[in-house]
Amino acid sequence: MTKTRPAWVLYVSAGAVMAAALPSLAQVDPQKTRIRHTPVLGPVTHGGEADDTFQAQNIVLRTWLPLNAFPNMPGSPSGADCWGYVSPSGREYALMGLSWGNGIVEVTDPDNPNILTVVDGGVNSLWRDITVVGDHAYAVSDSTGVGIQVMSLANVDSGSVQFIGNISQGGHSTTHTLLSNPDSGFLYACGGNANGGGMIPCSTTDPNNPAFTGPGWNAQYVHEAQIVNYTSGPYAGKEIAFLYTGGPYYGEPNGLAIVDVTNKNAPQQLSFLAYPGIRFSHQGWLSNDRKYLYQDDELDNPGSGNVPRCLTRVFDVSDLSNPRLCASFTTGLPSVDHNQYVSGRYLFQSNYSTGLHVWDLSDPLRPFEVAWIDTRPEDDSTDYVGAWGNYPFFPSGTVLISDLERGLFIVKMSVLEVDPVGAMPAALTPGQATPVTVHVGERDANVNGNAVDLWVSVNGQPFSAIAMTPGAGGNFTGAIPAGSCQDRVRYYFTATTDDATPRAFNYPLRGQAEPLSARVQSSETVVFSDDFETDKGWTVANTSVSAGAWVRGTPIASGGHGAAIGDADGSGKAFVTGNTANADLDGGPTRLTSPTIDLSGDPDAVVTYARWLLSIQGTTDDLVAEVSSDNGANWTQVETVGPSSGGWRSFSFRVADFVTPTAQVKLRFSVSDSGNNSTTEAGIDAVTVVSPQCAAACYADCNGDAVLNLSDFGCFTTRFATGDPYADCNGDAILNLADFGCFTTKFALGCP
Repeated sequence: MTKTRPAWVLYVSAGAVMAAALPSLAQVDPQKTRIRHTPVLGPVTHGGEADDTFQAQNIVLRTWLPLNAFPNMPGSPSGADCWGYVSPSGREYALMGLSWGNGIVEVTDPDNPNILTVVDGGVNSLWRDITVVGDHAYAVSDSTGVGIQVMSLANVDSGSVQFIGNISQGGHSTTHTLLSNPDSGFLYACGGNANGGGMIPCSTTDPNNPAFTGPGWNAQYVHEAQIVNYTSGPYAGKEIAFLYTGGPYYGEPNGLAIVDVTNKNAPQQLSFLAYPGIRFSHQGWLSNDRKYLYQDDELDNPGSGNVPRCLTRVFDVSDLSNPRLCASFTTGLPSVDHNQYVSGRYLFQSNYSTGLHVWDLSDPLRPFEVAWIDTRPEDDSTDYVGAWGNYPFFPSGTVLISDLERGLFIVKMSVLEVDPVGAMPAALTPGQATPVTVHVGERDANVNGNAVDLWVSVNGQPFSAIAMTPGAGGNFTGAIPAGSCQDRVRYYFTATTDDATPRAFNYPLRGQAEPLSARVQSSETVVFSDDFETDKGWTVANTSVSAGAWVRGTPIASGGHGAAIGDADGSGKAFVTGNTANADLDGGPTRLTSPTIDLSGDPDAVVTYARWLLSIQGTTDDLVAEVSSDNGANWTQVETVGPSSGGWRSFSFRVADFVTPTAQVKLRFSVSDSGNNSTTEAGIDAVTVVSPQCAAACYADCNGDAVLNLSDFGCFTTRFATGDPYADCNGDAILNLADFGCFTTKFALGCP
């Protein structure tokens, strides 16, 4: 089935509805109509009864309500989208879109849900969407429809759901998605047969009679949307709509539109973005701070444009007039990414045939997948089968998943959240243990208080575990052992559940794969530093570069997809590829080489730099960092940065781990668009080279104040009592009175 936007639109005054005299545009995914959605029926199943059916990681199935559990099921049933409602009493309800209507289920006890009713949908439709404003639910359907269905939930706690009626106005009948902004009290109907498939605001001032208000926005078809009120910053007082407007499926350069809908009679488009590899801009959701937007394209295709099938794009939307694509991530699976929502620190994303995937957004540009449940065990196909939507906003932590063939899943995520308390140390004092503290939060999981560990590796040796001590409020303390001058320390933290099969959670999230690092030193000398505000002699060499060579300057705001946003250190300038409006690197490599750096007197010199890379669509490319000790005659690779480094990232390495520090050290950064078919942008900034130094340690100066007095005895006594390795003065690995005698002797000898 081929869909086209209308060549003309009939404008209706009064309700300001613009109704198009044509069938619905919102049947966006024609593949869905060609797929036989064979329902999987059976008894209501509780979590333990289905452990072998639905594989999961860190998600617990509480109840599965198959389609046949809902009343009045027709011969060919299917599920659609879902939403949730919390009554004033705190009881929680699932609103489940069904092909034949709207299921209302109390899920306050997720192990014993109670299906209250199915409100007749008026028509049978594969597409059904439902949302809530106040104590009213509103539902729409696509391909065939009856306008907006209105249901009162005012008496839902007593088991009563009142169907108010089907509201149709100005010829409106079908709608693909219906979004709500509870803060403004408005509904927004998208992708229907009215307003050319665009977006129409709808007032719920009279909750029983939602009324189209203003002309809406119909510059393009709108498939999905998120509408929010801004209460701070430059957009304070504004109601902003983020619109996902399809793509080349309609023969248009569609993508992401950001529209100010504060004035319903005069919506103002603030920006429009058609991103690289666009095929069908489907849906997205803002981060809690509204700086980033996570968006999926429903038709990503590795075979057409070489974009991973399940790729989520991250846009910086801090400037609504200039949204910028700045990162991406993927499950690596062939399934289709679909509806996603941000709740707390997590992104909950329905991925059709592979179920629900949950990403930790603690690092917003490099999300980490922390949990998943596969609601379709048959396969991981690219078909539109399986998990359609989810709802993760219940205060209890209960999460809903709506599934095309299997109905409603009620689940809980079970994770530990390991977070640092205070800054984690990067410099360690020689001869002294360094205390560290983490907080372990419990989300439907219990921590084993005897299994929170600090893992430490010194000078490349295997990691070893050090048990941490539980404290108040979920905090755990430990200490990085005392080290010798110039020791290189890597460390991370692990908290383990007290389950029969324990599960481990890390900080940093990737644990041993990407640990924290520190050096044992008392000071450091800066050997070389460049913030790129002046020309310090870097050179650029290009091979077959037609555009986008390295250039030093202030990254421009119109740099386009993937281009560096600002510089890394805030000084203003950086080296970036290109730095012209909406132009990326073509050809290459383009190589950026440092001036010669004399490290002949600095055997433990450490290089730190910040790098940026985004490469998307086509043959994606890497950023390669190298070091030379012979003025560039030979090069040794230090790291290869993958296609999405996720914004500005700092990286450090010890020169001697790769080459011998000499008087002829150089650094080099290379990037290419090898197939000349991708969007590739890179940046380098904040390059420093330091030489760690160690002063002679005075053991008897326990508190480090450079004065020997009774306070040092108090310090030693405290550290002895807490089992600090420092207190093993005589080095026999046993803390006893002999260590006090050893300390007294060293105190009497004084410091050199």
